[in-house]
Amino acid sequence: MKFSQFLYIQISITALLVAAAFYPVADLLPAGSLPFLLIAICIGAGSGLIAYYIISTGIRRDIRMFTAYIMGSMMVKLFVGLISITVIALKFSEFSKVYVLTYFLCYLVFTGFEVFALMRNLRPFSDNGQRSKNEENSNH
Repeated sequence: MKFSQFLYIQISITALLVAAAFYPVADLLPAGSLPFLLIAICIGAGSGLIAYYIISTGIRRDIRMFTAYIMGSMMVKLFVGLISITVIALKFSEFSKVYVLTYFLCYLVFTGFEVFALMRNLRPFSDNGQRSKNEENSNH
């Protein structure tokens, strides 16, 4: 999957989650929690985009280093998530539960989509880390 396709679908998923955040759940969430829902969705989407870009660039450069690229992207997502959760928990403790739950829901959604897109990128490669001859001829 090309990065532009991934970006388009990621933006669509983000738009759906943002639309769902506006669903009236005033009885369930504390007043003023909508901005924290939106921030969690945007940070989850942004970290997913960064992680996918790191991995897809790595696959194009050298498929044999795939494990290093995927570990690096996981570390980026981990640190972005931990930093954002720490800041929200320390500065806005009354909204920390809402933020953390929303962030982890978005993390699962975007990670699932990222894995799906990566599996589509890895299909053309054979067991030895090289593109098969049929794939090389059909891509040109």
